[in-house]
Amino acid sequence: MFPKSLPAVFGLQPILMHGEKVLATGKNTRLGYANRLEMRLTGPNGTDYIDNTILAGSYQAIVLNPSSISLHRLAYLYRQTKQLETLLKKKDYTKITEELFTGLRLHLTGLVYWIQRDLENALYAQKLGVMDIRGPSVGLFAKDLFVSYAGFLVGTPQHVTFGSFSTDIDLDVHASISLSNDKKAEK
Repeated sequence: MFPKSLPAVFGLQPILMHGEKVLATGKNTRLGYANRLEMRLTGPNGTDYIDNTILAGSYQAIVLNPSSISLHRLAYLYRQTKQLETLLKKKDYTKITEELFTGLRLHLTGLVYWIQRDLENALYAQKLGVMDIRGPSVGLFAKDLFVSYAGFLVGTPQHVTFGSFSTDIDLDVHASISLSNDKKAEK
């Protein structure tokens, strides 16, 4: 039996946003179709090329950790969270978009991830007697889609629902230097 409406008939346009500001847009695509997200990160050790497949309709947050998470960045997101909380308490949903709500949630998740990793690395470094230096790092934090495909139309999404949240750490760069000139501890 042919479904009443295939997700593939819903057109979408990829949008790269920072907060509520649109930075870039991509070519139109269809809900549930696979797309490529290519990133190029240049740091002290050269350039890293990152290539991810994302599904049209999912929400993705690219969260960078240049060398540490700044308190100013956390304070800014905290203020945004408080503003969102105020709107929710007032039941003023007119100013709340899915992009704002989900984007803020994913960005905070990413920052907390990097803060936890940096804290763990600092504790391990102290225990091992080394200095841990973080290089530019990046992770993709996502609200994914679950897609089932139509058997009669190869590669065509038949059913799309929101799935789970996921984390994809594409680059996590460190350098360890022994405080006691112990080369074994640096490994």
